[in-house]
Amino acid sequence: MCPDKQLAKVESINSLEIIYNLLVVRQMYLAKELMTNMHTKLKTEKQELFEVWMKQESDLIQQLGVSYGDQLVFSASYDMQKKGNFGLTNSALMTKVVMLYGLHLIENN
Repeated sequence: MCPDKQLAKVESINSLEIIYNLLVVRQMYLAKELMTNMHTKLKTEKQELFEVWMKQESDLIQQLGVSYGDQLVFSASYDMQKKGNFGLTNSALMTKVVMLYGLHLIENN
């Protein structure tokens, strides 16, 4: 999925797939923003890599790292739900837990 490409319009985010897509788009948006900022500062403004990476873009780098971790954990949970790894007894409950986790990530970011 390209970060410039818009997600399809939805009426609600009551689907694990939609939540997953939102998390991926957030991660891609942050990565694109970081790469654009780094390119501008390193190539155009001729700034030093260490200065840009550690002092100017550290917040964005940390946001990207957290976003990656969030997406990774949600993706693993979503895959387990799709494969039925939670079992017949716990499947409905765990689907709600995974949904709640994804909605929590969206609300916080």
